[in-house]
Amino acid sequence: MVRNRVRKTDRGLHSEANMREAIEPVERGISLRNAAELKNIKCTTLHCYVRKQKATGGGAEIRMNPNYAIQKIFSSELEDSLEQYLVTCSKMCYGLDTLATRRLAYEMANYHNLKIPKAWKERH
Repeated sequence: MVRNRVRKTDRGLHSEANMREAIEPVERGISLRNAAELKNIKCTTLHCYVRKQKATGGGAEIRMNPNYAIQKIFSSELEDSLEQYLVTCSKMCYGLDTLATRRLAYEMANYHNLKIPKAWKERH
């Protein structure tokens, strides 16, 4: 069993301030690759945010970090209650396998009338 999980990617680790600092040199004329290397950001990521900045004309304020919370299905409270239920089941020697856990999450989302992906509905 793995004790300390090692990240396989550095996706989503840049800060908003760091991204804004990386965009400024690009707007002043420094190449995209050099600016990305200076701030230790992936070139394609920087390119996406530079393109967003140019599309708004620089006047509108845009978010400079990924928003993974949009795809979140369960609130923190519901996620904690599901986690505690699974731990309790495990302690009672009634551990659920991955399919049963996914089925339980689907039923919980349906019970609470949460917006769920279409693929979840197709599988059940």
